[in-house]
Parts: sequence; C-alpha cells; structure tokens
Amino acid sequence: MKKLIMVRGISGSGKSTLSKALALALESEGYTVRIFSTDEYFMDNGQYKFDAKLLGSAHKWNQERAIKALRDSVHVVIVDNTNTQAWEMKPYVQAGVELGYEVQIVEPMTDWKFNAEELAKRNTHGVPIEGIRRMLARWEKDLTVETILASQVK
Repeated sequence: MKKLIMVRGISGSGKSTLSKALALALESEGYTVRIFSTDEYFMDNGQYKFDAKLLGSAHKWNQERAIKALRDSVHVVIVDNTNTQAWEMKPYVQAGVELGYEVQIVEPMTDWKFNAEELAKRNTHGVPIEGIRRMLARWEKDLTVETILASQVK
C-alpha cells in the first residue's frame, strides 16, 4: 500500500484525533504509518510555542519531512494540517502523485467543525476566535486532487 492522506480542518475540529485514529487502524493491519504536522515545529520540551514569523519555515520543514517519507516508500503518510486552501496541500499532493501514492483528502466529521465559538474552545493551541474566523473565511470546500494540483502556490 502507498497512500497519502491529507487531513484538513480548522484548529479544534478534531483533525489530530482523526489522524491518530487512522494511523492506529492502519498500523493494526500491519502498515507503516507516519503522521506529519507543522505544529510539531513549534513544540519545545512538550510545550507549544507558536511564532507566526516562523510559519513559512515550519511549513517548509514539514513538507521536506513528509516528502522524504514518500520517497522512502512509507506505506501511509498522513499530513495533519489545517490545509484551508488547495495551494497549501499542493507540494505534498504533487509529490505523492509523482511517487505513485493514492491520495485521499479527509476532514473530521465533528458537529462543530465550522462553529467558530466551539472551535475556539476546543483547539489545544490557544488559537483565538479571531484566528478561527480567519481560517473559516479562507476555507475552500470540495477540494479534489485535481483542484489541488491545478492551484497556484501563494
């Protein structure tokens, strides 16, 4: 199996929980699974220390790690990021397609995934409601591999 799973969702929607559940299920079937999240870049001794000035570097770092796993033929690569817009997923999806991976785009099916107030309460990184509302305003619906590949990196 060669599968790239792009998990997308607003902070607090349950995407990391979904990523972990997918990984556990696939590992129980004997597949090697790796999860890659840009949030890991901001972890320091178990504490999340976000710095917006480093976001570009963090995304580049995460892309490089995930693409290396694809090149190393890890069975299942899961990318756990907000991925609000198609272009944000393009480097991962492009590499996955080029390397013969089946690409899936999944979202949490939580009742609150588009409820700003609930997302602000539930997210674990302290994203304020204004930040949640900005993510919701950028959210692109019904993305496919084709629309992602056709998108322009911003």
